[in-house]
Amino acid sequence: MLKNQYYTMGLLNSNDEVVDKLKELQIAVKDINNVVSQCERQKIELQQLVRDEMKGIRILLERIVDKLDNASLSKNIEPKELSPTPTYTIEAQKQEESRDFVVQTGVIENQPIKKMYFSAPDENGFESMNAIPDALSPKNLYVIETNDGRNGRFYPLSSRLQRLRSNANAFLFPLCEIIGDLDEANSIEIDSSEYGLVILENGVWRLEKKCKVRCI
Repeated sequence: MLKNQYYTMGLLNSNDEVVDKLKELQIAVKDINNVVSQCERQKIELQQLVRDEMKGIRILLERIVDKLDNASLSKNIEPKELSPTPTYTIEAQKQEESRDFVVQTGVIENQPIKKMYFSAPDENGFESMNAIPDALSPKNLYVIETNDGRNGRFYPLSSRLQRLRSNANAFLFPLCEIIGDLDEANSIEIDSSEYGLVILENGVWRLEKKCKVRCI
């Protein structure tokens, strides 16, 4: 068919010319296929490069967040000079805290208070198996205090304000009542009388009462 067209158009005068033209067309098609294959390979390589770059960016952001958390923690635990306090004042303060804890939680009086640290909560509370053993871990967001192993009170760490605010829908709102403008706050304040309450049921510290967080 192609040969007849060439003859009709007066472009070819012999079989040799037909063969030459067909060879040229075959070479051109082969070149086009090579270009298409090369483009496909470059596309795959570019996609892999983008994935690698995105992974690198995520790792870098995680490191930056950890450094910010560590810097914030270091700032909040710097030693401060304390003025001498009479012994009776410290003892009275301990007794007052103990009374507040018993009134809120109904736990046994005069038992030592145990602190547990947790990262992000869920809408029901905290999985006990997810407790973080290191009190200085940058992953810590919340503290639960208990002296009977079943009833407890909790509060978010003010030193973690930046991280808590970065995802407030997941980190704050499920367990805390926010008072004030969270976006504009320089810090947060939680009075011990307004700590949230939890109770341990089936391995979960389940929310009983939200913690009141005041934005400053």
